[in-house]
Amino acid sequence: MRFSFAPIVIASIGLFMGGCASRAHLTTPSGFAEIDSDKYDYRATNPNGVVVGVRTHANDVHGNLDFWTGVLSKNLEEQSYKPDAKAHSIKTHEGIEGRQIRYTVASSGREEKYWLTLFVTDKRVYVVEAAGDSAYFDQDVLPKVEAAIASLDLG
Repeated sequence: MRFSFAPIVIASIGLFMGGCASRAHLTTPSGFAEIDSDKYDYRATNPNGVVVGVRTHANDVHGNLDFWTGVLSKNLEEQSYKPDAKAHSIKTHEGIEGRQIRYTVASSGREEKYWLTLFVTDKRVYVVEAAGDSAYFDQDVLPKVEAAIASLDLG
């Protein structure tokens, strides 16, 4: 099973955000299995190593969605992540508004997809990540990952 998951760039935002108190969750997509992780509130993978996960961080600086999108986008682009398109609005099934940017990055000679989706409240920043080798981020996987992101439960 492949878990390369392009280097966890969101770890660097720990400098900006405090710890996690809430446990957000996603509905596990068909063909995926939930896996344990100390760094994520929830994480799942499929047999080809495509992963989806969510982390919750305190919004100690009281930044809004534009602020956090800008901070994380800049951080990713400085690490050679290339946006596939501009950030776009996204909503969960519960109507929670967020922002998503889809990136491509080279990793170990392979192209990987990395989706960053953010949801922000006054107290928390919810970072939903999806990533995997581009060859396995295919038409079968895309709608499953999109549905998992839309299923976000803030906990």
